[in-house]
Amino acid sequence: MTVFVYYMPFMFLFLLLYNTHRSSLKMLVGFYMLLTIFLILALRYDVGWDYMSYSKAFKYGYDNFEYLSSLIFDISRFLGSVNYVFLIYAFLTILPLLLVFYLERKLSFIVCYISLPFFFIESFSVIRQEVALSFCILGYLLYLRRDIKAFLVLMVAVGFHSSAIVFLLMIIVLWFGNRLVKLCILTSLVILAVYFDSIFSLFIPFFPTLSFYNSGSSYGLLSVLSVFLLFIISLNKSDNLEHYYLILVGIILNIILLNFDSALARLCWYFYIPFCFLTWSRFFFKLKVGHWFFYLVMLFLYSYSLMLKSSLENGSYLPYQTILGV
Repeated sequence: MTVFVYYMPFMFLFLLLYNTHRSSLKMLVGFYMLLTIFLILALRYDVGWDYMSYSKAFKYGYDNFEYLSSLIFDISRFLGSVNYVFLIYAFLTILPLLLVFYLERKLSFIVCYISLPFFFIESFSVIRQEVALSFCILGYLLYLRRDIKAFLVLMVAVGFHSSAIVFLLMIIVLWFGNRLVKLCILTSLVILAVYFDSIFSLFIPFFPTLSFYNSGSSYGLLSVLSVFLLFIISLNKSDNLEHYYLILVGIILNIILLNFDSALARLCWYFYIPFCFLTWSRFFFKLKVGHWFFYLVMLFLYSYSLMLKSSLENGSYLPYQTILGV
């Protein structure tokens, strides 16, 4: 039952693999995939790290969250059940993605969102941030279209989770900055990554509490390595170079934050959003392969991420349980 539920989003995708060039069929499969992940998120019971903490926050009123996130708890208390917390969060996670898919009409976007380890899989565990991430995905699309509403959408994301402000600031820099500014940012991050230990030690005498922070875990190091490998594999000379710039900034920032505290590495997930907007028509810069290869790579990533999340002692994804009791 559990395996069937988690792989439901892919069910029709692979059955219709050789017909996805048809626009109407592509839309149908895309809406099915989004509806499925909405139901999986909305109907779960005691699945994911945040489930019990959010249930306690609902019961005891410990929801000292960002304004929009606190508003969801207030609405759910008015409706009388904690189940509405997860239902509303699931809806808000999917809504921006639905708008992006309607505008882009690319199945690869949804497949990447479901399969890459920092998006759908994490929606079970870091609920507020994943809602913010979904709005940032929409905001990034609007930025690519040079639509000023991108900033409004990104501010909504900050209203759900304050970590989104990092991505908002980056988009402001990209919007108004020139190539020199972008190069300076990248160069500064590289220097900081290389000399982090020396710079960090200079601040410890002034801020002794910094000495209690530990460097990244082996899981965090493997995660950034896997992202870097995916970055290399995904290189395509016909794609927008701005996608790769943001991903590269995210990887370098990830390395820096892992040297400080592995929990902060979640800030980098926003910079991996461009993975969802790559064409995935070529690999290793110019190697052309069929869609089947892309889907198999994504399915492997999804399966591996699911396996890691299912081995947790707390917040495990196994077994999948629902509020329906089935």
